[in-house]
Amino acid sequence: MTSFTWRYKFIGPKKLGNFLYGKLVSHTLLKKVKFHGGRILVNNHARRTNYNLQPNDLVTMILPPEPSNPNVVPSDKPIKIIYESHNFLVVHKPGGIASIPNSRYKQDTLTNRVKGYFIRKKYSNLRIHIVNRLDRNTSGMVIFAKNHFAHSVLDYQLKNNQIIKKYITVIKGRLNPKTGLIILPIGQDSNSLVKQRVSVNGKYSKTGFRVIDETNHYTLVSVRLYTGRTHQIRVHFSTIGHPIIGDWLYGKPIPSKRLALHCYYLSFYDVFRQKRLKLFDPVPFWIQHFYDIEHK
Repeated sequence: MTSFTWRYKFIGPKKLGNFLYGKLVSHTLLKKVKFHGGRILVNNHARRTNYNLQPNDLVTMILPPEPSNPNVVPSDKPIKIIYESHNFLVVHKPGGIASIPNSRYKQDTLTNRVKGYFIRKKYSNLRIHIVNRLDRNTSGMVIFAKNHFAHSVLDYQLKNNQIIKKYITVIKGRLNPKTGLIILPIGQDSNSLVKQRVSVNGKYSKTGFRVIDETNHYTLVSVRLYTGRTHQIRVHFSTIGHPIIGDWLYGKPIPSKRLALHCYYLSFYDVFRQKRLKLFDPVPFWIQHFYDIEHK
């Protein structure tokens, strides 16, 4: 079983539950530990969350077993690993494959491939925790947590905008100004089961951008997501009149049959190693090649 240990170093007593909440252990996870086979120990003795900790107490949380999801079929196809630790796995998602299984794509999504990797590595926990998702045609980095606690830690960072995500894209036309923010609410398009659109009744959505280079017809842009709405980058740039190259849903696929959108930078705080990670995934050759040709 997976376990985590901390030393209580504060002066004066503190409730065990409050101490664990301060370590980003969620209420949901504590319930699972309590009722599904996990344990909370203080100095190797089982304790309840109302127990008063004393200075220098040793606190251990043992996670309950996490059963594998039988609906996620493992795939033998290889994955490209950007970063791996005891608690996290960051992999490259190629454009054209889904992040998670659905009714249309069931057996060869990135999640299926990661499960196959976990089996090949003989990891004890085969429950797949995907932290961030990319659209099927978007390439770049996706984070997987290796246990429920690691997932809840990053979910907290996602909700509090502490995970930095940057994308590279090629859009139609030239942007003016060269840096800025697009703040437009996004909601479901009532005429489509797939499309999103800018709507006064939509959710707050914020996208930052910085022009890297431009030609007479196209612009290479670095984009930062401050919120994580479905199709957010695609909807925002299409709405301001600069659709992404290859976006058949919000623009026109010509002159590229592939979506020119790639998550090239991810940064999050690893609380277990107590350091901020800064990860890079090189821009796909075809995006750079397309832009270089247009630049000539």
